[in-house]
Amino acid sequence: MEQQTSQHVEQPGKIKRRNTILIAAAMMLFILLAVLLLESIKNENGESTAAITATETYQVQATTPVEQETVQPTVETIEAAAVESTKTPREFMEILAGDGPYQGAGDAPVIIVEFSDYMCPFCGRFYLETLPLILETYPDEVKFVHKDFLNFGETSLDVAMSVHCAAEQGKYDAMQAVYFGEFEGFDFENFHHGAGEQEPGEQEPGDQDWQEEFKKGYDEEEIYTFAEEAGLDLEEFAACMHNQTYQEEILYDYAIAQQIGISGIPFFVINGMGVSGAQPFEIFQEVIEEALSAQ
Repeated sequence: MEQQTSQHVEQPGKIKRRNTILIAAAMMLFILLAVLLLESIKNENGESTAAITATETYQVQATTPVEQETVQPTVETIEAAAVESTKTPREFMEILAGDGPYQGAGDAPVIIVEFSDYMCPFCGRFYLETLPLILETYPDEVKFVHKDFLNFGETSLDVAMSVHCAAEQGKYDAMQAVYFGEFEGFDFENFHHGAGEQEPGEQEPGDQDWQEEFKKGYDEEEIYTFAEEAGLDLEEFAACMHNQTYQEEILYDYAIAQQIGISGIPFFVINGMGVSGAQPFEIFQEVIEEALSAQ
């Protein structure tokens, strides 16, 4: 009887855990269709026409959203794309990952695509605490790709651009490390996403300080200071930033995130399975192992 009681207690926890980390077949299908649709739009028009709008992840709004024409696919268009598509799930993951910088093994059987923002504290937590464990545990099995989710509007666009420009000089990892390193020592345990999650008056003063700080964002001087810290040639960096070389690529990635329906970051697509939030390593390990077993 004691053993049966123990099993009864554990089962709901397993169900809840799986429901939390896996967004089943519907999520996979929508991701594939969204990528296919946007890829076809990009190929036809020669450029991305998606919009950046202010977002409210962590109760923070972008202060200067970038205006462009918005693409809103209809249900009929999505259904037509589904009928015409002949791509495999692996091919879709490769489209989603793109051909930009990555960490891990280029030909790995598991592709992890993360949508995040360099000014998001929990994105920083994943980068500092969990990503190193994933890459250490699965050096040949995982390819990890960062995609930009412009949570703070034009400020996020400038910061994302700076990381892409750093990649031109072989300093992609170094620039990422500088930005996410800003969250070293951050009090994650006592941080609240926003006042809506507490009773009135319960939000910690430090939480409000963080919100106000990133509403301001990084100015040009701070971004160049980070570039210098990462060891960049500042003249080359300035030319890349001025030319906005990577803006179209960044906007395209953000458009995919919008079409998938991502509203909170960090968000991960792992061989078609969705994981939301800076989950502990064990959660990612479970999903990676499941993806490997499906090979």
